[in-house]
Amino acid sequence: TARGRPHSPTCAQQLKRSITVATLDLNGLKQHLSSWEPMALNPDPRAFVANEDGTFTLRDGITNETAVFSPQENAFSGRLIVLTSNENSSGSTNLLTILSQQSRTTLVGEPTGGSAEGPTAGIQFILTLPESGIRARLPIFRYRNNVDQFERGLGISPDILAPMTVAAFREGGDPALERAQALAATEIASVPAETNMPSANIADFAPLEGEGWVGELEYLNYGREDRSTIPVRMIAKKPGKRSMAYGFLYPGEEEKNARDRLNVSRDGKFVNGMRLVERSVDETGALILVTEAEGRDDNRLADIRVTYEISPDRFITRKDVRFAGGEFFNRNEYRLTR
Repeated sequence: TARGRPHSPTCAQQLKRSITVATLDLNGLKQHLSSWEPMALNPDPRAFVANEDGTFTLRDGITNETAVFSPQENAFSGRLIVLTSNENSSGSTNLLTILSQQSRTTLVGEPTGGSAEGPTAGIQFILTLPESGIRARLPIFRYRNNVDQFERGLGISPDILAPMTVAAFREGGDPALERAQALAATEIASVPAETNMPSANIADFAPLEGEGWVGELEYLNYGREDRSTIPVRMIAKKPGKRSMAYGFLYPGEEEKNARDRLNVSRDGKFVNGMRLVERSVDETGALILVTEAEGRDDNRLADIRVTYEISPDRFITRKDVRFAGGEFFNRNEYRLTR
């Protein structure tokens, strides 16, 4: 599996972690190559970073494929049930892979084609062999999706397996759609009465605005008994109508720095797509918000709980996870003061 920073509780996300080429030296081959992207035939070395293994990675900012995307103010923040099939590959598998990282997404259907780790195609060279005239297509870039877990060499597996069968095909049925509709009906029926549920407002996060936040991130590495702790800083922007942009900075690991965004739904019942289940104030006057949702962690279905502790001089955000038949345990926790 890929190594990556534990996801902070936000919907902002980088779609591609990196874009790499094997070589920039096309001498001796260029006369036999063509491409629909002329710049690929004359790569500018300044656009790439040399790696220890001899490959080259495209610098951030050259293409928006490695940019961090944040939801719009009116972005849908509810649960997602997404259908999959063995017809999915390439770009659709990339999309499904990114969606699967969201705790509010459930995939229903069949294992996909393509590569969850990242495609090897995209822009391609057309190589024409000089003696035979045979033409071959050669991928140029090696894309790596911004995901922490994947099945190497495979597409993505659904959370709920519902494959097409011969009998269903003959009868005009759609097992994946039928299972998704049943799941949606169950979730709608289980939603608590709105009148009894707490609500939040983006103004609840206003005390975070500004700089000077310093602290640490403690997180669990699956497969190891110990926990890791690293220093972290935070900068938060002035809240908008229903969202607030902020960024985590990791001293000594600047390449991990990330911009994120907190979003509160229009009705105040959801924070970053997770239902608000508790609102209280502790003995120090800090506001406590607790959100919960079904999701995925370590590539497994899990219950996710995110707790926010907010005050002008203290901010803690804690992610707890519970797998089927188990108890909640802490996955990661940001602890900052100023």
